[in-house]
Amino acid sequence: MKNRAKFYLCLIFLLLSYFNLDVEVLASSYRSPGPQKYISYYKGMIRVGQPLAAEMKLTEGIMRFPKSVELVIARATVRNDHMKKYDEALFDYNMAIRMSRGAHPKLYFRTGDIYYYKGMYRTSIGEYTKCLKAIPTYGKVYFKRAKAYVKIGEKEKARVDLRKCQTFSPKYRKHVLKFMIDNHL
Repeated sequence: MKNRAKFYLCLIFLLLSYFNLDVEVLASSYRSPGPQKYISYYKGMIRVGQPLAAEMKLTEGIMRFPKSVELVIARATVRNDHMKKYDEALFDYNMAIRMSRGAHPKLYFRTGDIYYYKGMYRTSIGEYTKCLKAIPTYGKVYFKRAKAYVKIGEKEKARVDLRKCQTFSPKYRKHVLKFMIDNHL
């Protein structure tokens, strides 16, 4: 069964290249079993509280499978969420964005968060805006962008984003109201 699937996949790539279509994009979306073992290992290491081991294994996987966007995203997530290595995580997220040619818009949300934590509010607004261009109903991003707008003194823009957040994500209503009261919006 696996040989038949590989045969058809090769046939598709051959036809796509014959018609001069972008084979690289399709190839990057195909998941080989190799990177998956690194993903499984990293998840196990995170579960037992070993982010350094997870980061090292993911780095090994990236060296073996340098075109695996999934491994780069996983390493960025470990570095950001579990190790607080924001600069390294930012590098990985930006590499994943370039590798996937913007196919993962939520990565802009992640980079926006890192820029926000680093105090680079205008840059974080730009990243959140890129995410919202791809997913205009993502309420959480409106909330985060509103927080960044407040930091740079753009309270009217923050109000607009908070209203959109309430519209698209009613579960954030309490957070929005508290934020509006705390920041006199």
